[in-house]
Amino acid sequence: MIVTRRSPETKTKASRAVLFAVAALVAATFVVRLSDPDPWWHLATGRWIIEHHAIPSTDPFSFTVAGADWRAVDWLADLSLYGMWRLAGDAGIGVLMALGAFGLLALLGLTARRLGVATAPAASLVACVGLLVQGRYSMGRPMTLGAVALAATIYLCTRSWWAEARAQGDGRNQGGRGDRSVLVAPIVVVVWTFIHSTAILGLAVLGIFALSALVTRHAARVRFVAATLAAFAACALLPSARGRFAVAFGVEHSSLAMALTREWERVSLGSRQYWLPLLAVTAAVVVILRARELRRAALPYLGCVALGAAVASRFERNLYEAIVLSAPACALALERAHAALVARGLRTASLLVVLVVGALVPAVHLRLAPAEFDTRFGVGPADGAVPTETLAVLGTLPPGRILNDCTTGGWLIWQRIPVYCDGRTVALYHEDDVQRLFVPLYAKAEVIDAVADHYDIHYALTRFDSDFQDTLMRAPSSWVPLAYDREHALFVRRRFADGLPREVVPLDELRFTNDARWLDPWYAAIVGDPARADRLQAEVVRAATLGPTSRTLHAALHYLARAQPALAERLKQALTAATK
Repeated sequence: MIVTRRSPETKTKASRAVLFAVAALVAATFVVRLSDPDPWWHLATGRWIIEHHAIPSTDPFSFTVAGADWRAVDWLADLSLYGMWRLAGDAGIGVLMALGAFGLLALLGLTARRLGVATAPAASLVACVGLLVQGRYSMGRPMTLGAVALAATIYLCTRSWWAEARAQGDGRNQGGRGDRSVLVAPIVVVVWTFIHSTAILGLAVLGIFALSALVTRHAARVRFVAATLAAFAACALLPSARGRFAVAFGVEHSSLAMALTREWERVSLGSRQYWLPLLAVTAAVVVILRARELRRAALPYLGCVALGAAVASRFERNLYEAIVLSAPACALALERAHAALVARGLRTASLLVVLVVGALVPAVHLRLAPAEFDTRFGVGPADGAVPTETLAVLGTLPPGRILNDCTTGGWLIWQRIPVYCDGRTVALYHEDDVQRLFVPLYAKAEVIDAVADHYDIHYALTRFDSDFQDTLMRAPSSWVPLAYDREHALFVRRRFADGLPREVVPLDELRFTNDARWLDPWYAAIVGDPARADRLQAEVVRAATLGPTSRTLHAALHYLARAQPALAERLKQALTAATK
């Protein structure tokens, strides 16, 4: 029998094919329906750039801070998003997220292979990282492309670092002294500054590698230092890069913006999504530190772990960049464990590693924090994510400004409707802007009315579970509901209600708030007034026609079934008759 051995080149190609296949399979899960509000204003920005042949430096989308300095525009990412939307509609956004995820995971896999990790452990790491970050990097935002740039920077640095560093560590000459890949990294970082504010991590990664090269007297230390200095100089000379980093640092000084934005929440070890990544990274660091021959070669990767810990410890949103930064160190530790199992004659070592790292770890992580993986696969907005039916009603109304919170601002911008505020936070809004615009939405009706007077606002668009909607519901003297869809409500100021078209019937009686102390007397008064009860019945039928899945409608009916069962039965019969 003739036994043929595959050449190293053939093995390398086969290994890459496996890594790319795993990356592609996991990347397919990043095509999800969009529930985040920000992709829409990013799309609108890309559209604005195409239409005006310029990059906006001031705000073109709002009526409250119109013309204010827009200090960090993700213009390259926004153009990419809009370009893909032009090519394939909503599906184009999903395709771009999948391509970004594939690039991220493929680069991490190639980095692991450069670190000497066998194919099976490298593939399992790719699957694990992909499943851990899917919930964040599938949101249709520029940060996914920023994560690709982060992985590319780490890969380029690894190409120039690893072979010689390992040779220094174990006394074997493996070549690689002439690898100049790190010199490409400054270009990646500069391009990255046009994509997302995480570009500051690119400078930090280069700095970590340069410092590690100096400490270990790495053969390519001159190239690492030169690349780092070039990246810093380029970013210092580019006004857009300086502005972006100023915004990144300025987040620390915008306490109100952080307090009002969920993804800027401070880290708490009570948050389960941190538990398993923290345990895995801690175990990896322990394995590396116990392996004397790995310490010098793994120094920059330990530095990246420290950088990831630093950024993840500040804000919840940075956990995912921390996972990417820590992946190479985890790869080194994983290979160490895999090699130990193989040395002990365990033939199923590769299968065991794949099952534990590629399947068990993500499964446990998602069991602890199920919201970390988005299962709403498909394209376009998720159910209830955008105010479709309410805006359709708005289109039939007399012109007027609309008061909205930041969660609906992106969709309004995409629909070419000037906004009161949106999700650009510290890139556009200063602390006094947040105090002036955002905080009143959490205040009493009198404060909201004063804001509406100041900006001559006619309408309001609210989200079901918001304090903003609760306040307007409890202000019947100044705000009148006009339409409910699944997650939103459209209001008109009472002073403008007389100018509505005849076919638009207000939903004045049909209201819901989480404050039972307000609801009880409201509906008790309706029960005692036959004319109001008749109006409520007509409004329930209209609301069900406009938005049959409306949470406001169903919450009101559920409340009435408990508090006013006779009225609830009458409304149920009216709905049944209307649907026949």
